[in-house]
Amino acid sequence: MRTAPIAQQRATRKSTALIRRERTTSVRQILRAITLCSNTLELCPRREAVYLCFMRVFSGLSEMESSPLYGARSVVTIGNFDGVHPGHQQLIHRTQERARELDVRSVVLTFEPHPLFVLRPDLKLRRLFDPADRQEQMEKLGVDLLVIEPFSRNFSQLSPEQFLGDMILRPFQPVALVVGYDFSFGANRTGSIEFLKAQSELLGFEFEVVRPVSV
Repeated sequence: MRTAPIAQQRATRKSTALIRRERTTSVRQILRAITLCSNTLELCPRREAVYLCFMRVFSGLSEMESSPLYGARSVVTIGNFDGVHPGHQQLIHRTQERARELDVRSVVLTFEPHPLFVLRPDLKLRRLFDPADRQEQMEKLGVDLLVIEPFSRNFSQLSPEQFLGDMILRPFQPVALVVGYDFSFGANRTGSIEFLKAQSELLGFEFEVVRPVSV
C-alpha cells in the first residue's frame, strides 16, 4: 500500500481539524476547504501548495520575500490584535469572508513589539496576550497568512504612502483591505481611513471599515 505524500497527509489533517473546530460551519464551506486543499496540492506540486491549507507565519516581510506567497493576491487586515477580543475577531472574520468570496487568501499583518512599548514606554503597557498566544488565536480563527513585522522607531516614521506601497501593495497585492473604524498608521498616525479610501478608489482595490462591536 503506497503512503500518501507528506503534504497531502498534512492537508487532510488540516481539513479534518477545520471540520472539528468549526461546528457551525456550513457543509458548503467545509467542502470548499477540503476542495481547496486538494486542488492546490494537485495544481501546484512544486510550490508547497499547502500554504493555503495551513496558517503560514513570517517574521516580517523580509523573511517572506523569498516565498512564492510574496506578491500573491489577497484580502488584508492590519492591527496589533492584542487579546484578539470580539472586535478583532469580527475584523478577522470579515477579512476571511471576503477572501473566500474572492477566492484569495486572508492575510493578517501585525507588529512586534506592540507599538506603544516602543513609542510610549512611560505608559508601562501590560499585554493581554504574548506573541505565542496571539499566533495560536489567529490559527484557531483560520487565518491563511500571519506576518509579524518588527516594530521600531524608524519603522514608525514611514509616511502613509511608503507604508501603503511597501507594506501592503507590493507584498500582498490586495484585492481588498479591511480595517477597524479607528485604524491609523504611518508617521504621527497621519495615515487615515480617508487616505486609504482615496487610494483604494485611485488604485482599484476594495476598502472596507468594520464598525465597533456592540456587547
